[in-house]
Order: sequence, then structure tokens, then C-alpha cells
Amino acid sequence: MNSSLKVDNHGLELLAEDQDNRNAGVLKICTLGHFSVVKETQWLSEKCKRSNKIWELFKYLLTNRGKPLPVERIIDDLWPDQDYNDYSSALHTLSHRMRKLFFEEYSNTEKPFQLDVSQGCYCINLKNNCWLDIDQFSALTYKALEIRIDNPDSACNLFKKAINIYGGDYLPEYAIKKWVLPAKRHYRNLYLQNLHGVIDILFKSKKYGEVCSLSEKAFRIESFIEAETLHSNYMKALYKDGRTKEALTHYEFLSSALYQEYGTKPPVAMRDMYRRVKNHPGTSKVDFNVISDKYEEKASTSGAFICDEDFFRFLYRLETRRNERTRAHITLGLFTLNWLDFNSYSAKGLNRAMDNLENILLSNLRRGDVITRLGESQYLSLLVDLDRRQVNYVFERIKQSFRENNKNDEIMLEVNRKSRYPD
Repeated sequence: MNSSLKVDNHGLELLAEDQDNRNAGVLKICTLGHFSVVKETQWLSEKCKRSNKIWELFKYLLTNRGKPLPVERIIDDLWPDQDYNDYSSALHTLSHRMRKLFFEEYSNTEKPFQLDVSQGCYCINLKNNCWLDIDQFSALTYKALEIRIDNPDSACNLFKKAINIYGGDYLPEYAIKKWVLPAKRHYRNLYLQNLHGVIDILFKSKKYGEVCSLSEKAFRIESFIEAETLHSNYMKALYKDGRTKEALTHYEFLSSALYQEYGTKPPVAMRDMYRRVKNHPGTSKVDFNVISDKYEEKASTSGAFICDEDFFRFLYRLETRRNERTRAHITLGLFTLNWLDFNSYSAKGLNRAMDNLENILLSNLRRGDVITRLGESQYLSLLVDLDRRQVNYVFERIKQSFRENNKNDEIMLEVNRKSRYPD
């Protein structure tokens, strides 16, 4: 098991400590929702802010703490596009600067971590005077899960402490980095386990107001649209707490969000809950303005809408049905990246070109247009109410933009289309 995805002895030792009463010299590292490194009143993470590679290396080693990492893997994971003639020399320089950044603050005391270099591998190990939020978060979670049957009150307190530590995604500034994703998913799932655990205990104690407060705090961090149990319990708690109007409004919001995100309806159990709440005596009509505010996009976005293939198919069928009445123009565009010389094929090169193509499509198409990715080398677009001349102009602009931004001469963009025009 990856060392970042388990509770080690360091985490268990932290469990016994009080976060607010630590000895002088303790290094406090936060990674959930934001990144910060603080020693007493000194914010080391604000120091040398331009040294991005030093901090990136530190976060990478921290994520894989306790695990020896070969030099080539570190360079390939962090900076795959960089051409280093001497991997060892480049990494040695960065690690030396990293040691200097941290250890000059600990000249007369024990260092907060140990950076070992052995047999071409780098490895970070934390010491007792280093507090790491994910270690504390994990230790609290696993302890609460262990005792929740025999000692629910103590488990409830531990769940709440863990929930208070989780401020959002792990290293959110690196949200799309591949080396971050496993840890990001792991700690997000642990957070949901905490929520489910504490809510189950609170329901048994009929503390519906607390269930609502904890759920609303979670929704301020993220909507957790796919966490059906969380939303069902929130609706149930609102209903039990006498807040039927809010329960109905939340269902309407979730129903819209699921449709927009996945093209699906709420699960059967939630629909049954909605009917029970709606038919409850004294339930008033839901305020339309409240619902419409929920449906509004949170930010002013421009460009095309991107979705998965299934939802794209649904939207296309919807537009073709609407076309029978409106007689609007409908155009499907297929954008394919072809590798001219397969002997020089590179998966990383193709992925970079696909990312480039996606950005070009999003920025050159309208808000009402839709795109989806098909496999490793194709995008499909849906354009509505553009005539032949307008479609030609848009597609030529996309091809021109790709030629200008494409840095790989081995990749060529091929564009095909199929249009339906009114008779």
C-alpha cells in the first residue's frame, strides 16, 4: 500500500496530541483545501514563493513519504516536458535548496523531517516535531471507524474532529496532476466516510439539526452530487427538523444538477422521499425564485459545454426532436488527430495535443454548443442554428487556431461534419 494512503506510527502519535497546544518548533503542514507550512509564527510556504520547483518537489515527496523514489521517476512525474541531460544533478540541486529552505530554521533543534538519498532514490520521513493534516485526519478517521459500534459517542467526537480538518481537496493547486489524483480521491472518500459515520450516529440520537449543519458545511466545500446517501440523509434530516420547504428545494436542486452533470434522475429512494415530503400535510409550494437561483451557474462561463458521450447522445437526440418543430440547422463535427509517422508515436504527445484541441474548441465555440471526447484522439461537437457559411467559418477558425498552437509537426487535425438543414 502506498505510504500516503495509510496511517503510520507518525499519524497514531499525532492522534494523542492537541493540535492547538504544540511544543515550540513544531512544523505544521496543511494540504487539505489549501497548502501551508508554518513554524510557530513563520509562514515558510510564503518564503521563496518563486521557487515553484522546490515546493513541487517537496509536495511530491510528502505525498509519497516513506517510499524510496528513483530519480528518473521523480523527474518524469513532475516535469515530463523538461529536457534534463543529468537527472541526478538537477534533482540534487533542488533537494539541496529545499534542505536549506527548511533546515536553516532548525539549526539548533531536531529537524522536522529527514530527506534520505540512497542508491539513486529519494525518500522523505517525517519526525515527531512535524504535524501533517492528512496524517491526523486519517488517524482520527480510522480510530472512529474502529470504535463506532462499541463507543458511538467517542466515535462521534472523533468523526467531527476529522471533518473539521478537511478543508477541501488534497493539494488543490495541483488538481489535475496525475501523481496527486490517487491521494486526492483517497482523502475525499475518507471525508465522506466521516460524514456517513457521524450522520448515522446523530440520526440514532435524533439530532437532526446537527445532521443539517454538517451536511451544509460539506456542501459549502463541494456539492458531492454523486454522494446519493449524503443528499438523501440531508433531505430526511430537513424533513424531520420541520424544514420541509428546504427539503423540497434541495431535491429540485439535486435533480437539476444530476441531469446537467450525468443526464440521470435522482435515485428511486430519493424520489420516494421527495413524494413523502411533498405530500406531507401543511407542505407549501416551493418558491420558484429559490429554485431558479439554485439552477443558475455559479460563475459566468463562456465557450462550449463539455460533457460525457452518453449525455452528448441524449442532447443530440433532444435537438433532433426539437428540429422537427423549429427546423433549425444541426451540425455534428468530428475532430480527429492523426499521427503522420506512427514510428514516432508518443502517448504523452498525443495527450498534450488533445488538451490543446479541447481548449481551442471550448474557446472558439459558443455557450450553446456542446463537445465530448471520443477515445484518445477524437472530439465530437454539436452546433445548432448555424447555416453552411457560418459552420465553414467556425471550422476553418478552429483548424487555423490548431495550426498556430500545435507544437508537434507529426500531428495533423482532420475535420469532418454532418449537417441537417431544413428543407
